Amino acid sequence: MERAFKTKLILNNTEQTYLRHCCDVSRFVYNWALADRKTAYETDKTNVGYNDQKVRFNALKKVSFPWLLDTPYVITEYAFRDLDTAYKNFFRRVRRGAEAPGFPKFKARHDSRQSFSVRGSVMVENERIKLPVIGWLRLMEHGYIPVGKVDGRVTVSVHAGDWWISVQMDAPIKPQPARTGSVIGVDFGHGVLATLSDGTQYQNPRVLEAAEKKLARLQRELNRRVKGGLNREKTKAKIAKLHAKIGRIRAHGLHDTSRKIVDTQAGILALEGYHVRDMMKQTLREMRKYARRNFKMADASVGELRRQITYKQEWAGGEVFKGDRNDPTNRYHCDCGHVNQVVPLVEKFVCAGCGATVQRRCNSAQTMVQLATA
Repeated sequence: MERAFKTKLILNNTEQTYLRHCCDVSRFVYNWALADRKTAYETDKTNVGYNDQKVRFNALKKVSFPWLLDTPYVITEYAFRDLDTAYKNFFRRVRRGAEAPGFPKFKARHDSRQSFSVRGSVMVENERIKLPVIGWLRLMEHGYIPVGKVDGRVTVSVHAGDWWISVQMDAPIKPQPARTGSVIGVDFGHGVLATLSDGTQYQNPRVLEAAEKKLARLQRELNRRVKGGLNREKTKAKIAKLHAKIGRIRAHGLHDTSRKIVDTQAGILALEGYHVRDMMKQTLREMRKYARRNFKMADASVGELRRQITYKQEWAGGEVFKGDRNDPTNRYHCDCGHVNQVVPLVEKFVCAGCGATVQRRCNSAQTMVQLATA
């Protein structure tokens, strides 16, 4: 199956300057293509296609944009392809009736995230990778990316000053025998990240909450800086680095938790239906009331955790049962079957039917087991 391997690059100043130039080329071509499409539609309602744009741009660049010629040609090709994909996704969301279909936007020059993509004569060795025209680049992790020729897409990106490379390639996954273990239910939350039906709990590291004071101080510092000044750019770089660190710690915690849950050797993992976006759709008054809860829910990244558990369990030979978001798991008593009318906001669940008191999260996880085996 096709997999993506992402690792950090070790670059000197000359390599960083050239790769930054490649990012500028990709962003420029993407913005040129977007402006061309918008102008054509606003002028005579014409929808410009991917092939037509690429042909016209190639005829123009030798005269109008000669500074593009010292970079790999595939960078411009992928820029056009990415815009075409963005338009297709936009029209798909419009047909589906999405509230915010998300029309493609221009890429900002001062964004802390920049990237470009290439393909072709890409070769991977244990400690380095060779890209077309660019040449050999050193890898931070030795032996992580499978050695050999790469036929898929390779993306080089920079985020908060750190350079990364992502390689898409067909990598064999060793087939695992089907698991025959028991069914384990998983309840999700923003306080306790995950609770299993056997009572095991995994705490939410609350990374953003831990860095909240430092982030607020940097934001106040940014507001004091003069726009266009060097000190303002320095503060923006500090904020970007802090956000990048928060993201890395959160990603590590999610992978660690998902791996521990999959390593329980369960035959079926029954995952609670949990839709953060719908839970956070509120009126302005409710947003003020539940602002802190929404902050913690966004920091928990439950959707990403469910995604990781799903593919890791399938790779391990197990099955995944996903509950519906409308299932009353927080109001259902797994022993007597009574459904309370009010969702409990405390850790103890008191059944209005039989009067029993149980742990709310364990009760929800055990309910998921019953749904999966029904």
